[in-house]
Amino acid sequence: MRKMKRMLALLCVFALCFSLVACNDEKPVDSSASTAPSAQPSVTVPQGGNTQKINYIVTLKSAGGLPLSGVTVLAYKDAALTELQGYGQTDANGQAVLSMPAATEYYLDVTDAPEGYLTEESYKLSGAATEIVLTSAVIADTNVSGVTYKLGSVMHDIVFTDTAGTTWKLSDVLKEKDMVLLNFWYTTCSWCVTEFPYMQAAYENYSDSIEIFALDPAGESMSDITAFQNSMGLTFPMGDDTDSALFGAFNGTGCPTSVVIDRYGVVCLIEVGALTTEDAFHYVFDAFVGDSYSQKLYDSAEDITPVIKPNVEMPAPEDIAAVLNSGDIAAEYFAEPDEEAAEMTWPFVIAQKDGVDCIAPSNAGVAGSFATIYANVTMKAGQALALDYFASSEYNADTLYVLVDRNDIYQISGTTQTQWKTCYPWVATEDGVYEIALCFLKDGSVDEGDDTVYIGNLRLMDAGDVDVASYIPRFAATHMNEDGFGYQSYITPVFNENDGYYHVDSADGPLLFANLMMPTRFSNTEIFTLAANGLIVVDGVDYYEQLVDYCSYASNSQVYSMCPVNEELKQLLQKVTEAVGIEQTENEWLQICEYYDAYGTGGVQMSNPIIGLSADAAFTAQLGTNTVTYDRMLMPRGLLYRFVPTKSGAYRITSDSEFEVEGWIFTRKDLEERMPFYTYEANERLYYSETDISMVVYLEEGKEYFIDIAYYDVYMTGSFTFDIVYAGKELELFVSCAPGPFTYEDENTYEIVTGGIDVALGSDGYYHELLANGSLGSVVYADFAYPTTLFTSNSIEDLLEAGAFNFAVTEDDQDILDYYAYYEALDFNGTDFETCMQELWGEDFDYYWDYYKVDDVLDGIYHGKGEDLSPVIRKYLKEMETSGDKEGCVAVTEELALVLQALVDKYSFKDVENGWIKLCYYYDYFGPDANK
Repeated sequence: MRKMKRMLALLCVFALCFSLVACNDEKPVDSSASTAPSAQPSVTVPQGGNTQKINYIVTLKSAGGLPLSGVTVLAYKDAALTELQGYGQTDANGQAVLSMPAATEYYLDVTDAPEGYLTEESYKLSGAATEIVLTSAVIADTNVSGVTYKLGSVMHDIVFTDTAGTTWKLSDVLKEKDMVLLNFWYTTCSWCVTEFPYMQAAYENYSDSIEIFALDPAGESMSDITAFQNSMGLTFPMGDDTDSALFGAFNGTGCPTSVVIDRYGVVCLIEVGALTTEDAFHYVFDAFVGDSYSQKLYDSAEDITPVIKPNVEMPAPEDIAAVLNSGDIAAEYFAEPDEEAAEMTWPFVIAQKDGVDCIAPSNAGVAGSFATIYANVTMKAGQALALDYFASSEYNADTLYVLVDRNDIYQISGTTQTQWKTCYPWVATEDGVYEIALCFLKDGSVDEGDDTVYIGNLRLMDAGDVDVASYIPRFAATHMNEDGFGYQSYITPVFNENDGYYHVDSADGPLLFANLMMPTRFSNTEIFTLAANGLIVVDGVDYYEQLVDYCSYASNSQVYSMCPVNEELKQLLQKVTEAVGIEQTENEWLQICEYYDAYGTGGVQMSNPIIGLSADAAFTAQLGTNTVTYDRMLMPRGLLYRFVPTKSGAYRITSDSEFEVEGWIFTRKDLEERMPFYTYEANERLYYSETDISMVVYLEEGKEYFIDIAYYDVYMTGSFTFDIVYAGKELELFVSCAPGPFTYEDENTYEIVTGGIDVALGSDGYYHELLANGSLGSVVYADFAYPTTLFTSNSIEDLLEAGAFNFAVTEDDQDILDYYAYYEALDFNGTDFETCMQELWGEDFDYYWDYYKVDDVLDGIYHGKGEDLSPVIRKYLKEMETSGDKEGCVAVTEELALVLQALVDKYSFKDVENGWIKLCYYYDYFGPDANK
């Protein structure tokens, strides 16, 4: 009834909005003072001739004190909620402003509260403002199909069984504990292995107040999870995230990922990546335990890390100069000039490394901190700034940035350095004073080496004497006009026909790059953001779709945000300036562009930083061995290797990797449509590897294909190889009939995903593949000896011995029989079976005892509708092949298909047409005639 009232009320709101637009000839009420998030029309309802309105403020908060935004509040004159007077929607502060006639009281209806929040029938508003507190509770439904979690979401009830056989339920745990850390991981995830010891150490200190659910979404067996847990000495509950359901609900992109669920069942932190200190876990746990807990949402665990204020003074500028300067360099040193920033900025101090006097940041070991020193350096055109450095910090995490005139120019980090090195972060193109800043950023994870970067021997030299490959960033537009609009000088873009890109000033000059993901001289708003917000529209055409691929290349570029400019991108940049530019000049698009001058390279320019990311910039693959190297995370996944067969035929592409990889093959058109020509599915019966792949495909002579093999863990870096072998003009391969998982249209309708073959009964009495031309192909064989794509832990022979083919016994009946067999096999000190099950099921005992009809089962009364067909399967066991690809397999007859279908119906998704083929293999033909 209440839901119907809300629907009617909202319809009234929409009707009132329409009437105000269509026929209201009154002067609208001025709501400029309102803090409401949007300018919705006010609702005018006469009150005895008095239509003067005042603002009422309604604040919505969670029980933990979190503002609830985006919630609609309806205000009624009467307690029956029939006379709507006004409405509003809460803003980021949880406040809704309702402009209504003055009255002594109103009745409020809180509608569309986030799922999981409990609301009352109505709330009384007796003054100008009121605060409503909504309590949240874990949502009882355990099905997360179609659910997407984000910060602030209330969790559905998580239920899983751990490696010890204990069943865990989120709602039960939160009755006893202050929070649950939901951790996604898998056994071969290197960062998971790194993280777990710190997690375990913190868990031992906080286990009275917190619980950890460590769930594996990779489809690994419970025995593998158990072995891993034992080998790592982990004592918190670990189990399987079945079908990656929860991981998918969080839109998981990599492991480890940790989610904090607080005492109110709310997602308060989603941390993608490893926490690699025990302190990091302590900070997280401390934020959520205890009686003084106040509910907050955190974008990162670093937001929880306490900030330590600097307690070190910067040495006198002349003392810094005495240690750092070399030669006749003119440099004036100073600390952070911004007073507010200076309060949290650590200084650089005088230090010594390997007998060398130098300076170093003073924030070593201080997580989430930064140290800065500035210098105004006088330089002449053609002079290079040189400095020596010794890096002893976590690579790509604890990093020293060199900035010139507030632009990030150079970064230094790492722990493999064994001696001092020299770098040349800047070369002046004109006389002037340049602001040089050194900034050392410490993240919140591990401290490696000395946890710092040492700097010494700052000097000037002739750019022609630079002896280390150095790439100096430049803007394509320089010397801003006096009025602040546009620039006086632009480079000359020259198109190179050989590589298909624009270069600077000549075809052999530096590559010209578009800066697409960061502010530019054209706009303080990133080009990607402009496009994503629908602002790149010219003559009614929105150019977002044309730009998005280039933005993807830029976001994955070896030089972040930089994408080389081809002819299409140039034209798109011109559309950008046409849509949102000011000057409307021929060169305005160059304000989006930058390039890198090369020094110390013998004239060799910077290579393409998006190599491997696009079809036009793909690596070249060859027959034999190819090497793939990942030095950063890439999304979308992987690097592209272009392969053009010299003859048509079947090709086998196999990887050789220490860690798990995935594989895809594309044509150029497939890349445009973002749909693979081939996806590795582990469908070959006699090929199995926990880490590697083997892709067999038919490829045509002279046609280009793009091979993409990537680590399963998107954060993994390192190298591996893959081999391309010509397998012959044609090939028959024994593969799964349906390697993909089941999918479903709704909760009652399931089907086999694309990739399952069609089958038909042949005149020989066996099932065959039904080819596209209507003829019959390979015989279909059931695998009796090994686990299949459906039963991943048991073979058909195993299932037979477990009683699975007795269809008089349901799966639920069998569960109770298994429990009873386990009870009988062990000594429970005389405790009866019912008492044992009470201990197992706890407060749900009565429900489960009735649900499973345990009394019937113990009396030998079973609930299946079929008969025991075990003898039929035993008959077919005698027909198993004894050699070759088909060893342990049986050709499928109509009788066998019916029995296998009954097995699938019993243990999997019922009534899936030909679901039995997921237990089967056939010979797939790779050759010029696919219908052979």
